[in-house]
Order: sequence, then C-alpha cells, then structure tokens
Amino acid sequence: MKVLLTGSNGWLGTHIREKSKHSLNCVSRSIGRDMFNLKSSELEGVDAIIHAAAKLGVSKSWDNRFGFMSTNVLGTAHMADLARKARVKRFIFISTCAAEPIESPYGASKKAAEDVLEGYKDILDVTVLRLFNVYGKGWRKNSPQVVSIFKDRTKKKWPIEINGGDQQRDFIYVDDVCEIIDNVIEKKEYKRVDVGTGIGTRIDDLANMMSKRVIVKDSKKEAKHSVAEDPTLARELLGREFTTLEEGIKLIW
Repeated sequence: MKVLLTGSNGWLGTHIREKSKHSLNCVSRSIGRDMFNLKSSELEGVDAIIHAAAKLGVSKSWDNRFGFMSTNVLGTAHMADLARKARVKRFIFISTCAAEPIESPYGASKKAAEDVLEGYKDILDVTVLRLFNVYGKGWRKNSPQVVSIFKDRTKKKWPIEINGGDQQRDFIYVDDVCEIIDNVIEKKEYKRVDVGTGIGTRIDDLANMMSKRVIVKDSKKEAKHSVAEDPTLARELLGREFTTLEEGIKLIW
C-alpha cells in the first residue's frame, strides 16, 4: 500500500517513517515539500494519507494562536480536499487528547481539525487517533515532553523540579504508537481511537523513577489528569500488551 505521510521529518513522523511497513511518500517543509504547496496530481497512486504535520505544544500555542489555527486547521482542510480531488479514500488524522476537553489554543485547533474532517466523511474513510503522552528516543532540543525534560535534567545531574506532582498522565511508548498507526491504515472500521494505555502515572512518581534528586514545589492549582478512559481499541490495533513505562524508560536511556 502506498501511503503519503505529512510531517515526515517531525519527531513522530521520523519514527513512523523508520518503522512503517508501507511504501511512504514523504511530505515535510524541511525537505522542500510543504503540504500547502502540494497539488492533487502529486497524490496519484496514493492509497492512504497519514496526516501528522502540525504545530505542537499547549504552552507554545498561547502566544501563536493564529499560527496553530492556520497550520492545524487549514492544513488539515487542505489535505482533506487534496484527498478528495485525488480520490484517496483513506485518511488517518493524528490528533491529541488535548482536543477534549478544550483547555488551550492547541487543543482547540486539533478539535477544529477533527470537525473539518466531519465535513468529508461522506467521501473519506477517516480515522482520528487521539494520542496521549507519547515518549521515546530522539526528542529535539526544548522538547515539551515531560519524560524528555526529566531525562535531560538527570543526565546533566540537575535536580528535577515539579509543581505539585499529583497530576496524572498516560504515557505511551512511541514504538507502540507507530505500530498502531501502521496497523490502522487497512482497518477503516476504526473511526476514533484514544491512543493511550489507560494507566495513569503521577508526575512525582515519574520523577522519582528517573532521578534521586526531586524537588517538589507546592501548587495551588487543582491537579488535572489526562488518562485514556478505554484503551481497548488501541490495544486491539497494537495486537499485544503496551510497553510499560518502566520498560520504555530503560529503552530511551
């Protein structure tokens, strides 16, 4: 199967590219192929699209709202319409758990992109994958990913500083995510999948797992939890048990 992958040189896109069993047609600004410049003729022979190109990060989105909306919403609309024109039926959209409930411009942009795809459901077989906290090797400098931040501080022999620490996150290893993405391409009966393990890990527990030097600061904010309520579909697509957090941390060290 021939698959077009947007965001192919991003962190997740790089992992998808390296692990996919499909023939990939790669699109990324860093290789001179901006998705906004694509023409439908360039999708000739493509069977499916994995749309991973996006601006990422809750904190970054507050100061760049238009940029996030432009890339994440208009970019998705552009790719969906190219698929329509080129008669590509299969469309995999890489979304985020931040899309619901909406608490940031980033989450709003991803939810709006999901809504855009609702307008194409009569002609496209769309699967929305809402990723939880994906971690793994190769995160770039200034990564917003908490596992990467903790690892970097530990490697530098700096203490890990956290606010509160009782908030829970659902950490899923990047190889598991890539397998799920690869496997869902030919399974169009899956319409929306929460790609998480269903296991919540407190941030202070994660910090203590990775370092012996942890500084916990009091936080007056209410602890927010982000854990997949039902990981059944993700586990079905993976076809095995998820990589545990303990196993994953050993793999990235």
